[in-house]
Amino acid sequence: MTSTIEDLATTAREACHAAIRNTDFDQVFAITENGNYVGNIAGQYAPEAVNPDGTADATEIQGWQLLLSGYSAQWSYSGPWMHDSETLSDAILDLITSTPGYWVAIYGTYECEYEDEHPETHHECEPHIEGWTMAHKPFEIQNPTTKDAEIGK
Repeated sequence: MTSTIEDLATTAREACHAAIRNTDFDQVFAITENGNYVGNIAGQYAPEAVNPDGTADATEIQGWQLLLSGYSAQWSYSGPWMHDSETLSDAILDLITSTPGYWVAIYGTYECEYEDEHPETHHECEPHIEGWTMAHKPFEIQNPTTKDAEIGK
């Protein structure tokens, strides 16, 4: 069986998509200029968890650009935050692989907002996670290093 260039390109695209889908939240990865995935990027850190309500229409958080606006299937919402039930579609993965730089999936985290009327029965109110987005940082925004230059090739 002979493979065509188109078959090889499809296989490479699918392998890159699979690598991105298997990357954990808050784990920074890079997409090179030629669309290759590079995982386990040392020295790059995800932005701190944020409250999506306070950043529903934000396009940047802690130096990271939020690039998923328009991809959510939630009724009357086109911001960067995805619902928990939404996954990385091929359209999102194609956006990621066509945009070189650092990438990370981040959670939306809500803090507790109720006041405890009965402190004697107080239960610790834990922040909870709801929603997610993908954040991007171009290579040139970083403090340039040889490592950045090598990854960007």
